[in-house]
Amino acid sequence: MAGVAPVPDQEPARNRAEARTNMAHSQFYIIHGEEIDNRIVRLGGSESHHLSRVSRVRMGEEVNLLDGRGGIYRAVVQGYEDQRTVLKIVSEEKPAPRSTVDIALALIKINRLDMAVEKCTELGVRRIIPFTCRHSVWRGSPPDGDRKLRRLKRKVEAAAKQSGQPWFPEISPLEDIHGVVRMIPGYERAVLASREPGPNREAVEKTAGRDTLGIVGPEGGLTGEETDSLLKAGAVTLSLGTARLRSETAAICLAAKLLGL
Repeated sequence: MAGVAPVPDQEPARNRAEARTNMAHSQFYIIHGEEIDNRIVRLGGSESHHLSRVSRVRMGEEVNLLDGRGGIYRAVVQGYEDQRTVLKIVSEEKPAPRSTVDIALALIKINRLDMAVEKCTELGVRRIIPFTCRHSVWRGSPPDGDRKLRRLKRKVEAAAKQSGQPWFPEISPLEDIHGVVRMIPGYERAVLASREPGPNREAVEKTAGRDTLGIVGPEGGLTGEETDSLLKAGAVTLSLGTARLRSETAAICLAAKLLGL
């Protein structure tokens, strides 16, 4: 009819809004115990910035929160104050920790170490223990080591947010190979990743539900003396195949096997 303006198609705008809301609902943000008071969360720092400025979550929308200790929270955004996001928890759950697997990984190039830490976090490893040995890659002074450990903890948080992993693995202080050897008696089972044939099935089956230490050497491999020390302390070898895997690949494969995935 002449003189009647066409009604604009609002469907694309509605679809975009729904997609943005669904994305907000599927993302995870990290909270700390001191930010919770009587089911009210005052989220600060980079998490608040990401929620409000990057994801642009609006008042009344729901988001997922993780506390790193198994807590998964559903919360509604109530407002913003003093560069903090105020949320009200509407539901929570805390699944039992299922992992009893720790991974000791020799230091490798930092970008590859990052990948190993991220993937082990997603898989559900309980603790990651970086260590030095004859062929490990280490550059810098002790303060540099502290910075690298803080970096790894940030990688843990980023991987947990991406995957929704409620239990964050602990990043242990840097050890040396002798420290790893001393740890072995404290575990019910210690398994050394290897290219050599070993008691594959038995080694994996006997780790179920038991405190287990998986050990992965550096790119250049462990020396014969280092390997002997680990085996004499009680470790058994587990073959990951005949291919020469990068250390980060070996760590991921070993973690998956020991976790029974």
